[in-house]
Amino acid sequence: MYDITVAALGMLSTIATGLAIDA
Repeated sequence: MYDITVAALGMLSTIATGLAIDA
């Protein structure tokens, strides 16, 4: 469960960072 949560948060943070850089 923890691994899945960490993976999900990692993906979301990466996408959010990418959007912030693009913006």
